[in-house]
Amino acid sequence: MKESYCGYENQLFKEEDLTGEEEEIPPFRGRTRGGCLKCKQTRSLQLAVRVLYGFFAFIVITLAVLASLVFRKVDSLYEDKKIPKAQGSTEDLMNCTECYSTVNFRDEITRLKKEFDDLQKMIVGQQQLLDQSTQSQNTLTQSNNKMIRDFQAYGITIKRINQSLEQYLNQVNGWQAVINETDQGMKTLVQDQYDLKATVQQVNSTVALSALWIDALKRKAEEEALVLQKITKDWQNYSRALTALKTNSSTNVQTMRNIQSGISATHQRISMSSDMVHELTLQVMNLQIQLDNVSSYIDEHEENMHDHQYHAKYYENRTGERFMTLDTRMSSIELEIDTIASSINATVSHVQSMYKYINMESSSCQSKLGSHTEDLQNLNNTVLLLLNLADSLRSRYMLLNVRLDMDMRNLSMVMEEMKLVDISHAQLIQNFTILKGAPGPPGPKGDKEKPQILFGMQYYVFWMVSSGKLGYTVRAEPIPC
Repeated sequence: MKESYCGYENQLFKEEDLTGEEEEIPPFRGRTRGGCLKCKQTRSLQLAVRVLYGFFAFIVITLAVLASLVFRKVDSLYEDKKIPKAQGSTEDLMNCTECYSTVNFRDEITRLKKEFDDLQKMIVGQQQLLDQSTQSQNTLTQSNNKMIRDFQAYGITIKRINQSLEQYLNQVNGWQAVINETDQGMKTLVQDQYDLKATVQQVNSTVALSALWIDALKRKAEEEALVLQKITKDWQNYSRALTALKTNSSTNVQTMRNIQSGISATHQRISMSSDMVHELTLQVMNLQIQLDNVSSYIDEHEENMHDHQYHAKYYENRTGERFMTLDTRMSSIELEIDTIASSINATVSHVQSMYKYINMESSSCQSKLGSHTEDLQNLNNTVLLLLNLADSLRSRYMLLNVRLDMDMRNLSMVMEEMKLVDISHAQLIQNFTILKGAPGPPGPKGDKEKPQILFGMQYYVFWMVSSGKLGYTVRAEPIPC
């Protein structure tokens, strides 16, 4: 019984090697990372900002090139058309001088002088208009410079936005690293959880085995208690039998004494009845043999009782020690289970706090990205408005340049024509001598020249000769509807 008990104990408390068994751990399915969409959005925003930079630079370069080309073309056209128009005007004047008569030279010269004065006034007005146009051009250049400054400011803001986006990208990369670390931690936690499950199963199996063993011990204790009860009952029976035997022995002693007294009393009769003595001696010997057997039987029963008491005490001590060891091990297992449960709860709370922090940071990042996208949309809208304003200003600038070019060409043509006509008339008048006399009747009016249209007005040029000099006047009239 002792050997089977020790084997059962070794079978109960031996350690099981669970490290050799490799369990397939399911993959950890945590939160799916949305960093890829954010990276794509930031990259698309960076590409859009770069495209806007390139577009602004291209617009500025095209504006500069167009302005230089326009000014060069205006200068070339002015120089190319200056000489043939002057030659045509001189030829027209030569043809007109042949038609004039010497009588009308004085009136014509006075008229030309008036027209020359009017033309000078008109030139002064045109100079004012030129000043206004230069001022408008200066304002346009200032607005262009202001637009360039605004573009530079927008570029600085876009650079700042790019820096902030890079910072957010760095933060997102850091959060991705934290998420990866949390994923690894969760994987390790899952592995620890599986290990804990295995240990808990082992503990449960050991507890079940210990419960079975305790039941077996209880059964054995009950059996031993029954055996002890039987032994006590037998001991009581044997004690009763011994008391009965003692009483019998006392009665036998008394009978022996009586017999001895009877023997002493009947010793005299021995000689007379030897046969009776022989029988009595035989009975006495039988009684002594029975007493010896009873005493030996009592001694054996006492030895058996001592052995049973010794074994009962030994088994009681052994069961008490086993129960104490089981209690200590059960308490240690309960403490380990409590520590494991507390560590699992702490890790779960830590992981939940980390997930809450990551969710809060991701929501703040999403809100900031939304605000930045709104800012970029507003910037795009302002840039589109500025582009539309730039296009409108460019178109107005081109129209004003065209009008200025046309007006300057017309003025230059008129001035050159006036100068050439003045020179030709001065050469013609040098060959004439004017005689003073009574003024004659006024001559017929000549045909009017074709009016020159400039700034929405019709200009008429009238020639005249006074004091040997040829002059002209210019009259401005509004264009009839």
